[in-house]
Amino acid sequence: MHWPGGSIIRSQYARCAQHRVAFCMWLVAVCAFSLPSGQVLAATFVVNPGDNIQAAIDAANPSDVISLSAGNHSIATLLDVPSGISVVGAGVGQTTLKFSGPGDETFFDLEDSSNVRIADMTIDGINSNASHAVSAAYGTGHTIENLRIRDLSGPESIGVFFWQDVDHSTIRNNTFESIGVDSFWGAAVRIAHDSSHNEIEYNTIDGVGRGGILANDGSHHLTIRHNTVRHIGENNPENPDNAGEYTPRLGIELWMGVNDSIVENNDVDHYISIDGSNRIAVRDNTIGQASGVNTRAFTGIEMVGGTGTPTQDIIVTGNQLIATTDADAPTADLGISVSGDGVVQHVLVEDNSIAGAGTWGVQIQGRDTPGATGGKQRLYITGNEFVETRDGQPGPYGEQGDAIRLNGDNGPINDLVITGNTITDNYGVALGVLTQGNVDDIRISGNIANNNAAGGNALTDIGNPELVATSIAPGSLTVTPNGATVELTVTFADSRVVDHAVWDFGNGYLPVTGTTILQALTNGDYEITVIAWDVSGNANLTTFLLTVPEPATSMLWLTGAAVVARRGNRPD
Repeated sequence: MHWPGGSIIRSQYARCAQHRVAFCMWLVAVCAFSLPSGQVLAATFVVNPGDNIQAAIDAANPSDVISLSAGNHSIATLLDVPSGISVVGAGVGQTTLKFSGPGDETFFDLEDSSNVRIADMTIDGINSNASHAVSAAYGTGHTIENLRIRDLSGPESIGVFFWQDVDHSTIRNNTFESIGVDSFWGAAVRIAHDSSHNEIEYNTIDGVGRGGILANDGSHHLTIRHNTVRHIGENNPENPDNAGEYTPRLGIELWMGVNDSIVENNDVDHYISIDGSNRIAVRDNTIGQASGVNTRAFTGIEMVGGTGTPTQDIIVTGNQLIATTDADAPTADLGISVSGDGVVQHVLVEDNSIAGAGTWGVQIQGRDTPGATGGKQRLYITGNEFVETRDGQPGPYGEQGDAIRLNGDNGPINDLVITGNTITDNYGVALGVLTQGNVDDIRISGNIANNNAAGGNALTDIGNPELVATSIAPGSLTVTPNGATVELTVTFADSRVVDHAVWDFGNGYLPVTGTTILQALTNGDYEITVIAWDVSGNANLTTFLLTVPEPATSMLWLTGAAVVARRGNRPD
């Protein structure tokens, strides 16, 4: 047991696990009498290789630490960790925990627990049937960090699995290696079924079956950033429930109701998918093959409208798809895909670089299934590069190579703005359109298109929908200790009414919707973008600068093409 000051109390009565646990319990009980208000002094239980880890956990009180000393530890059944307990090792490369049991098990079970910390060790599933390193449900406040999790090969293996109602937890700075590589559902991290307000950041993932970080079914307010995902689906496992369906190779997936989430600064082999979710920011990610990776996926970034569940209010900015310079082995068939049977709307695609896609740089598909409802509408595509799209060979679609492809075969595409993009050196045409009758109200202006195939639709300016000037006006300003809450309003310059607006405040901030909004900001400078649409789909994008001074006072500056406004005195 670690006593305050870091010394270790050892006793002749602690020569076996049972005596050691009993001795520590006695010391904790004695200390309780000297603390005010019935508080119990937090204890550290040192567990050496061969000792009973679960016995130490069972003897601990909330806030106690179970310290696994350096060496190889082994368990035959899962470790059930109650609330408030930390289980930590001496560090990755120092402490290794292995599973010797015969069952399909998890190492650490956190069901009905909160505020558990698992950290600083290697969790090694080699030569076992273990499926999960950490499994949690119905809890909050967990910290899973500084782990090396490797060689999980049980059915549907998932490294860290929050499978139901796990909130306000962090999965940070872990390494995942060879997780479910032969499983159609194998993933490093899965956040599922109403598990909200979680952060997944600075993890390195190398070798998974289905994907790197998967979130689904109402798991809202997620932050997924600074993760690296490599070697996705190299074994191409088949879905055991659907013959002929193979792993999609997902870097990051948000599926059905994963609303109000941020996906930023990740580096993945293969694609980022947003399906049936709202108010999502996908910023500054890199999608491209690392050295030694030769697999191919469907797309780089995907936005899918689920049946009855729209995907809307999406910011896609500053991403790079580097589909490889090898024309025979592109990372993805498509750079960006907009598809599905449901609605996809109110989307900004800005300042992305799509280079070397295997078939089409961008495909927007009205609907996937004939007769389904749900169009693709109010999409604003500006300031992007679509270059060196390949000829589709080898691949499922034959020779294509269009930079932008609008597929209206099964449903409508309308109120689309394509402006200020660079579209060069593509095997196919700059803009290809199928079933023109389902594609209307397309604004094309100010694009640079060179050295693409002849034919298709010329990128000459088309003036519908209109680009209507907008103005930004500041309202109330509430000063906070580290910033301010700012009120902003967007209006059209003429008499028309704003029907819908989406605001982008940049990295770390969710998309915000509304004509008049309140946004809390820390001190600093912001480049803010807002897109406003009227009821007919006419639109405009405005970018402006806002400064929240340090220290925050009643001063607020707005500058931009549409507005110069001041509240209070300008700071020196």
